[in-house]
Amino acid sequence: MKRALLDASRENRLLRLQASEHDRIIRDHIAEADGDRAVLEHQFSRTQATVETAQRQLRMRVLRQSLSQADSQALQKSSNVGA
Repeated sequence: MKRALLDASRENRLLRLQASEHDRIIRDHIAEADGDRAVLEHQFSRTQATVETAQRQLRMRVLRQSLSQADSQALQKSSNVGA
């Protein structure tokens, strides 16, 4: 009987140690995932800012091209009128 209690106690300790090790591994994985998430959020915000800047620049270039085209057409019309 005493032997069975010692074996059960040893098994209980081993199970608690194993559970503690698994808890530590899970905490490590969670901490690593949180770090990865923070890095990805930072990269996303930088990429989003870059995209917004590129979109603004594109809108400005399209506007300038449209104005240049309108100026060119106006010049062609005025030169045709004088010819």
